[in-house]
Amino acid sequence: MKQRRFAKVLSWILAALLVISLLPSSMLQARAEEGEATAHAWEWTRLAGKNRYQTATLATQEVYEDGSCEEIIIASGQAFPDALSGSALAGALGCPILLTNKLKLSPDTKAELQRLADPQRCTVYILGGNGAVSADVEAEIQALDIETERVKGSNREATAKAVFEKGGFPEGCTIIVATGYAYADVLSISPYAYAAKAPVILAKKDGSLSDETKALISETIKPGKAIVIGGSKAVSADTEDYLKSVAGEANVMRLSGKNRYITSAEIMKWELGLKTDAPFQPEVEMHADGMGVATGTNFADALGATSLLGKIASPLLLVADNNATNAAATEENINELVAPFAAEMTHGYIFGGRGAVSEQIQGWLNAVVPTVEEKIYTVDEILEVMKDYTSGDTSEVEYVVRGQVTSSTYKSNHNSYDIWLQSDDGTTARAFELYSVALDASFTDDYTAANALAGKIVTCKGYVKLYNTTYE
Repeated sequence: MKQRRFAKVLSWILAALLVISLLPSSMLQARAEEGEATAHAWEWTRLAGKNRYQTATLATQEVYEDGSCEEIIIASGQAFPDALSGSALAGALGCPILLTNKLKLSPDTKAELQRLADPQRCTVYILGGNGAVSADVEAEIQALDIETERVKGSNREATAKAVFEKGGFPEGCTIIVATGYAYADVLSISPYAYAAKAPVILAKKDGSLSDETKALISETIKPGKAIVIGGSKAVSADTEDYLKSVAGEANVMRLSGKNRYITSAEIMKWELGLKTDAPFQPEVEMHADGMGVATGTNFADALGATSLLGKIASPLLLVADNNATNAAATEENINELVAPFAAEMTHGYIFGGRGAVSEQIQGWLNAVVPTVEEKIYTVDEILEVMKDYTSGDTSEVEYVVRGQVTSSTYKSNHNSYDIWLQSDDGTTARAFELYSVALDASFTDDYTAANALAGKIVTCKGYVKLYNTTYE
């Protein structure tokens, strides 16, 4: 697992550091005299596999430990209807969502199942019937010594009901109501559904609710609040009126826009507390830090993003530039919803390759990330910075290389090392992220204060991020 857990981040200081790798000191000095430059304070992490199945596994690898899952959800990566209500179930169970080819268990999904599954006990919940995920796939999962259980109904609305029943959601909970015949609206709010454990109820193609669904809502769920997603063609005005009759007029809210990208933005505004005039506010605090973007032209990447973003309580914004209208909405949404938070953020995610989220969109995302000055420091200057956070005496602390990191919740996708300066009693530490750390070629000893003071740190390239950390 490549995630670092901090019990409490008390403060964040960002210094910048740039040196040329393994150059002699004379060249370092010459380079230092060239002055300062700028770089982005943080970078977007693109999680892009060779296909949608691998992309989903890259998302789960960000936040789920090896062998940590007693439950895992599997959904079709080729058809969305049965998968739409799975986000809330994943949140209720605290588990990831993986995708598979409906006829054969995808190799990357199989490997991730084996990594995630608790060796003592694991159940995979398969969303939908054999038409969504075949019996052959189920048999392949069982062959891994993993139990399976199907969560299904006679249609997508009935599957949503079965998902509700499996999740054990309490009476009076908040529900999310959206169409079961398009994916964009549900996926935009799926991270919130996961984080808030808010079950998703699906409307029929005409925007109405089936008699069975109405009975579920009025007799079993008895919702305290209802969030309607999409316009009246997606969820009809009659359905909204029905929900008001059950939950009370003040407890029903519609989030919608003239297209899926504006709807996605409206959802994100509410999640981040920007819609102060809304009838009610989110029950779970969503954080801009760690937010994700995925294409709105296909469902798979956004569905795969759900369990990552839901687990860290960060929103998802749908994007596209496949035509002028969508491109304009996407650029506006980035400027309105990402830019104001970017200075306080430390990371964000792009789900899918450049065919899904283009270089142009990534350029818009990069443009709102603040820049910081890069400055070249000598080894002695680095140690002086460290002394500021170690009572002035670096000999009292140990510098520990935690290992090469390729991705984590707190850092972008770069080669880097974490250097920890730990106090004698082990209760506090100062964590340094040194990007592209290089040591003397002959250096094989422990990474200790003595060796650092001896000048065996040769170069550090990139950023130094400093944390005050208190252990649990």
